[in-house]
Amino acid sequence: MMSHYKNLTTAVGLLFLSAMSAMSVAAAREVVFLGSSGLVGSIALQGFLDSPNWDAVHLIVRKPVSTALRAHPKVHEVLVLDLANLANDPVVAPLLAKERSIDAAVSTLGVNEPFGWKLQRLVDIELGLTTAFARFCRDKLDVKYFGLLSMAGTDRENPLTAEDLDTELTYWNIFSLAPRLKGDIETAVLAAGIPYVAFFRPAQFETAEMRFGLIDYIAQYGSALFNFVVPWEWHSIPVNDIGQAMFQDADQAMDEFGSPGAPVTRESIKIYTDMKQLSAAAAAVGQEEL
Repeated sequence: MMSHYKNLTTAVGLLFLSAMSAMSVAAAREVVFLGSSGLVGSIALQGFLDSPNWDAVHLIVRKPVSTALRAHPKVHEVLVLDLANLANDPVVAPLLAKERSIDAAVSTLGVNEPFGWKLQRLVDIELGLTTAFARFCRDKLDVKYFGLLSMAGTDRENPLTAEDLDTELTYWNIFSLAPRLKGDIETAVLAAGIPYVAFFRPAQFETAEMRFGLIDYIAQYGSALFNFVVPWEWHSIPVNDIGQAMFQDADQAMDEFGSPGAPVTRESIKIYTDMKQLSAAAAAVGQEEL
């Protein structure tokens, strides 16, 4: 009787350990990240680093990350000097070996102050590099999810023209050109063919530090006043909520997909315009399904 009890106890214990092991494997997730050093990107990155659901965070960077970040057990730094040629750079070989093991990609790439630039230069950076990253993620890594930081008012119906590219960017014309550029970027991401795409379209960022002097004071305090009269998708939003929302959406998407490497059985394109509620409730609030 005692022997039978011991055998039963052993069997139950082995089943428990097997189940725990399976759960651990199922929870193993990896993300590849472009733009992790930026204001929003650094907040989203911290979500992946802090979460027990994610085992590895692959950072595509043009400049070395900090010593402390490089020492983090989850971080894999991929230093690529020519991001436009990302897919052909030998340093990405360790990522290529992980095809279908990296389920998610996030891009928060953006230029803060392009004033005085020709539009062509901004297009080369934001559109060119994001396009190269999205294609690499789909063609070489077969990722299932792509989260993109876009902007409020993004216009996919009015693409930039060759004549636009010679325009010098000013504080005044950026408001008409940037939404069209972001529209071209969203279109390029969709063309990459990644099955599950999420676009995050915040309006004015609310930050604790005024990074751009007087113009930042005017923009942030002015937006706070206009929040009472403008449609909610144009409300200013704390930058922490944007970054947290990008992490949370990727995390929730992985829950929907199931185990890492499992095929995606449906396609989804989502546009998030109310990241504050999404961040607070960890739910898809302020979301349009296309």
